[in-house]
Amino acid sequence: MHERNSDGSSRYTVRAVRRATSILQALSASEEGLTLENVCAQTRLKKHTAYRILLTLEEEGFVERTSKPVRYTMGLHSLVLGLRTTSNMPRMGRTQAVLDAVSSTTGETVGLYVRWGKETICVARAMSIHPLQYRAEVGGTASLCAGSPGKLLLAQIPPDEAEMLIHETLPSIPKYPGTITQVGILLRQLEEIRELGFAISKSEMNTAGVGLAVPVFDGNGRVVAAVSLVGPSDRIPDNRIPELIGALKQGSKQLSLLTMSDDDPMHAGV
Repeated sequence: MHERNSDGSSRYTVRAVRRATSILQALSASEEGLTLENVCAQTRLKKHTAYRILLTLEEEGFVERTSKPVRYTMGLHSLVLGLRTTSNMPRMGRTQAVLDAVSSTTGETVGLYVRWGKETICVARAMSIHPLQYRAEVGGTASLCAGSPGKLLLAQIPPDEAEMLIHETLPSIPKYPGTITQVGILLRQLEEIRELGFAISKSEMNTAGVGLAVPVFDGNGRVVAAVSLVGPSDRIPDNRIPELIGALKQGSKQLSLLTMSDDDPMHAGV
């Protein structure tokens, strides 16, 4: 049990680092960037404190600033660091252990995906033990408009924004037998995904594969990633889908816990 300060934080943590990471988390969730006032509202930091941290992060390349109006965004150094981290994700012990366990239980390839602009990017994976397998390449990207992890993450975007993205990107995605090509059909699928809490794709990313995906949440209940499995259709018949969704949800629960700090009240007692 960590010793605590009067504000509830661990006495062994560095407050400035905690504040800086809270700003980076806020910026990473915004595609268009945040004003100083937005940053203060989301992090509950005083204006002069947030400004000093933003200035420091900007000097180090982790944050960039636009002008007229002034907005702060993630910087080039954050992108480079993120790409380096992506290449090392499979060696992250606890995350990899969860993916390995789900893959072992289901027998299929399991991947962890996050949104990367208009695409998904695979940040970690565990491969199927079967000779016939579908690969998930770390660092590989795909459109949000196809595949179970893409559609699950697309369903988290506000409907109007999602519809604009679909109109823009759907015509150019690779086409397979099950690829959705009509905007209306995809929008209805997104509604179903929001209601059901999981996504299914059949032959959308390849000729005969089935993909399933469930969300990974952070401590505030926001969807931050998708954990997904993919395998050939003859190993994933419809009557096996509930079992596989259950295995993915168990993995998602464990991954969601890893997104929370030891100081997160939702993490207490875990």
